Amino acid sequence: MKLIRNFTVILIYLLSAITANAQTKIKTEANADIVVYTNKDGLPTTNFSNIVQTNDGYLWISGIEGTYRFDGYEFEEVGKEYGVPEMQAVYYDSLKNTLYFASPAKFVIFDGDQFKVFGKDEGYTINGQDGQTVNFVRADSKGRIWIGSSTPFIDKEFNGGLTKYENGKFTVYDSTTFPLHNASDFIETPYGDLIFSSFGRNTSTYESAYIALYKNDKFKRIDESEGVELQNAALINRDLNKTIDEEGNTWIAFSGIIIIADEVSITKSGVLMYDGESFHEFPGLKSFLGEARGIASVHYNPADDKIYATTYNPGSENFNRNNKTIYELDGDHWINSDIIKSIGSIQNLKTGKTLHDISYVFTVFIDSNKYFPEMLSFIVTDKVLGGQGTKYQNQYFTYNNDKWLKTEATTGAPIKELKNGLLMNTLNGFGVYYPKDFKLFTEKDGFLLPGSFIPSLFTDKNGIVWISYSLGDLPAYLGLSEVGINIWDGKKLHTITEKDGLSGNATFITFQDNEGRIWIPTTKGVTLCREIQNS
Repeated sequence: MKLIRNFTVILIYLLSAITANAQTKIKTEANADIVVYTNKDGLPTTNFSNIVQTNDGYLWISGIEGTYRFDGYEFEEVGKEYGVPEMQAVYYDSLKNTLYFASPAKFVIFDGDQFKVFGKDEGYTINGQDGQTVNFVRADSKGRIWIGSSTPFIDKEFNGGLTKYENGKFTVYDSTTFPLHNASDFIETPYGDLIFSSFGRNTSTYESAYIALYKNDKFKRIDESEGVELQNAALINRDLNKTIDEEGNTWIAFSGIIIIADEVSITKSGVLMYDGESFHEFPGLKSFLGEARGIASVHYNPADDKIYATTYNPGSENFNRNNKTIYELDGDHWINSDIIKSIGSIQNLKTGKTLHDISYVFTVFIDSNKYFPEMLSFIVTDKVLGGQGTKYQNQYFTYNNDKWLKTEATTGAPIKELKNGLLMNTLNGFGVYYPKDFKLFTEKDGFLLPGSFIPSLFTDKNGIVWISYSLGDLPAYLGLSEVGINIWDGKKLHTITEKDGLSGNATFITFQDNEGRIWIPTTKGVTLCREIQNS
């Protein structure tokens, strides 16, 4: 192991300043902003596998073309002398404030102060043919770091592999100890068991793309010998998609194998449940899916305690209230959900007009987060495999008062929460979604003088906004309004008048001293307030 100490991260710019230097800003249908980063905005690569945000606000973007750090202004190659820019995957442990990087040649640990670099001499290798790609580096609940890799396209007896880092030592799995070809991801169950997915013998056709259970330190391939023929597991969007129900069952969606001939057909697609002991497949889906549709995702909704399966159609389909694209588990079998029927039609949020020609490839649920309640999204397409295409953005609905109502329409889809925005993937890079950040105050909100001159605003050090209505730099007879003062605490508009102890209702520009006290000039004297820290 090579230990390097002479590196310290210094946060120059906070990510909260991300909009200050943005080149591309997109307005959503709900009038929110998405700040987009592509090659023309300095993004070094659009071929990335994951993005993490560290506690200091930096974004780390990693993929087969390298790893880059973004401070809200510039993309930089940190740790260039240690090979960090050559990494293909990154994982961040926020509790330890530690980054783990992996490439076929190196494994690097960065604790914010120093790099530890591991190579072949230190025991780090990955199995497989030449040209390997690292698909993931991630820890489980026991602190073991797993590195999964694949060899693109090649159909050999054994491609790609799995490596474990535990207690400073590496365990390299080969075809005799790891029963899958080309490890693609893993999910941990509430019982501590791990379920690994794969790309199969050939990463293009997904032949033999089975899953494997890691239990009691041993692997078992879950295939026809276990009564399961499903392949190509889709462990997508783990940050915003619940797949474990309240009973501790783990649900796995399988996209299946796509066969492109005279017509597109999909086989071996479905949903599997693991209860801690065995795997279960419930009937009903095959009859719904047919040969032209596959499972896109499986989702547990804690609000109604239901399991939903969403589907995809490679050729796309126009939205219709009779579309059978979402299913729910009813007891021990799948039924067609009435969600699409209850939505009925899709309207433009601004104009209210019905959109008749929306074509989408698949639907997916997104967990509630600090920016949205739980959402259902329709992911649109642009002529995929002969589909009709669409000129619209992705459509998002939320469940409110027993109804699914349209909430937003955006380019890209949510990936994970950031400190001050929602990370979105886009066709040519990534974006950060900032919710609609304005509110129109009316008399109903407690706004004192809607018909006044321009109010005088003062923001104290705690972000409290003081709104007075008399002009302080002009003669009083031009702008004297005896109504009191408004205070906005970020959630509610409050009012203070003489009845509340204000010396006079005609107030002028507020002032805060270095001790945090608030001074409010009025025509009847000056009122001194202690610092206001919350509502």
